[in-house]
Amino acid sequence: MMRMFEHWPEKQQAVALVAGELSDDAVEQKTLAMQQWLLGGELPETIMVIFGGDEKKRSLWILSDQRRVDMLERLLTGVPLDGKFTIQYEVLNGNNDTAVYDKVFSTAKTMAGDRKCQVGLLKKEKHVGKMAKGFTKYCSSTETMAHDCIANATATVSSWMVVKDAEEVENMKRSAVFSTLLMKQVMVRDVESVIENDTKKTHEAICDTVESAAENKDMLARWAKKFPYLGEDKAVDVIYTLIQSGKEFKLRPDVQPNQEALDFSCIVASVGAKYREYSTNITRTLIVDPTKHQRAYYNLCLSTMDTIIKSINGKESVTCQEVYNAAVEHIKSKASTVEFLHDALSQFQTDCGYSIGLEFRDGHMLLNAKNHKHITPGMCLNLSVGFAGDKMVNEKKKPYAVW
Repeated sequence: MMRMFEHWPEKQQAVALVAGELSDDAVEQKTLAMQQWLLGGELPETIMVIFGGDEKKRSLWILSDQRRVDMLERLLTGVPLDGKFTIQYEVLNGNNDTAVYDKVFSTAKTMAGDRKCQVGLLKKEKHVGKMAKGFTKYCSSTETMAHDCIANATATVSSWMVVKDAEEVENMKRSAVFSTLLMKQVMVRDVESVIENDTKKTHEAICDTVESAAENKDMLARWAKKFPYLGEDKAVDVIYTLIQSGKEFKLRPDVQPNQEALDFSCIVASVGAKYREYSTNITRTLIVDPTKHQRAYYNLCLSTMDTIIKSINGKESVTCQEVYNAAVEHIKSKASTVEFLHDALSQFQTDCGYSIGLEFRDGHMLLNAKNHKHITPGMCLNLSVGFAGDKMVNEKKKPYAVW
């Protein structure tokens, strides 16, 4: 909590985090990440309002049904607050909670005084359920106390979670170990077996093999002999698996593996996993009998990654834009001197990474040409160098990608 108050947005009196019912139709990644960060777990159908605009009136309000309020009050009773903030509970019934919402915005307006009242929301999130929709409807109405008070809190919430403490960094390292084991000891071995035995197996089937391995207690027990934390109950999980080969390559983790058989010429493999909800991923490109064209791009991918790392390491502060531009200048240099690479810049992806943690991809910390936000010590970045497009065709006229 104190990290939030220390990085509080000057103009906002409060920030509201809304979680509705658990549903595949909901888009609440940042809210759920914040709940995990603050309370160590997800709390559906719960609204948390953090008041930080006045140092003397800092508080956390928890709005939910009677059952959840009772549970949270029991759990949080006795937590040392050292007089730095208070916790208040308000019961919602999901039908008519206007009086509670009025209380929230009345408190914010009192805190604002003569200034404009601002309550931050994660505006791009989508909620499911009567309780969450009731609050968002109240906030969007011109006839409630929320009228003309709503601000966007997305950048604020990102800034709270982006710098990791020592425990979080350790969780990230453990997550990275799990992602790497899934890649090296399961996915790559399965691909190699298919190639060596000249058998047919679909992209989807290979991904299913990896996801099954992640739930295999015997395999986890073997890995836990070297990495004991992998044996902890419900500590690890798979976020996604992806294999691409053949004619089409989309260098994004949200792509679904298709039912095409593995093509042996160029294979892009990617795995995302998490430990204690902290996300990492790893991507590798496997090329069988690479041509000179493919070797050139593969080596460019490696040297560009090295350039990105050097542009960040050892610096107290560097902007996302500066990192991306360092990669671009390196690619331009290679394109002008190395055969086959004259189109490399046009095939380079529009970003070269992002902040990662409880939220797999923080859209406010993209390493791209437009982002002036600073990278500082304590941040965890997922670096991504990819080349794909219409010019990525080898001497045999076969499309490929490097990621």
